[in-house]
Amino acid sequence: MRLSEQIYRFLLKAYPRHYRRNYAEPMAQLFADQLQREIGAGALLRHWVRTLADLSHTVPARHIEYLLPGRDRCDRYGEAFRRSLFFARCEATGLSHDSITSEDLLAGLLREDHEIRGWLNPEALEDIRQTIGIAAGPPGGKVSEHMPLSDTVKKILSLAVVEAGRTGTKGVTTRHIAVAILSQGQTLAADLLCRHGIDLDRLRTRPEPGT
Repeated sequence: MRLSEQIYRFLLKAYPRHYRRNYAEPMAQLFADQLQREIGAGALLRHWVRTLADLSHTVPARHIEYLLPGRDRCDRYGEAFRRSLFFARCEATGLSHDSITSEDLLAGLLREDHEIRGWLNPEALEDIRQTIGIAAGPPGGKVSEHMPLSDTVKKILSLAVVEAGRTGTKGVTTRHIAVAILSQGQTLAADLLCRHGIDLDRLRTRPEPGT
């Protein structure tokens, strides 16, 4: 294990115990995955600056929120998340996929999240459609209810739950899914978002609608 990973795992102990029980291991894995993509001392330094800034904000927030009376601590998937997954299942069915891929998930996200879609000009949207082959709809209008998630999508959704916990929101949103796609990396969906100017900084610094 790299020294940076060891230091990060030690810093995670600053979170409340009940929070660590749910999120410490996924957060450590995410940090390790991101670390592999940082090449050079400058990139590593910038990664640590972002990480420490995030910890300085989220650690106190997680302690405070668990002191609030009546706090709902159960992670719940928001309605927008469920609709995105439904649209992703539509795409996967229409394209005759064996499972829902990260690209299907991106297609579903863009159908549901009007704000993120609005960040893309018509040429960018067309490039995404042509690249991942967005389907017009499932055959005969019927959606397969038993379409499994690919292993990559399972990891992305796990990271989305972690992101929701990091931001302190009650449910997973489409914004969390987009962050998770980029955090997971190494997928065509992540490459397409980056290609058209949607990165982690933009997603995390722009407030979500209604917040």
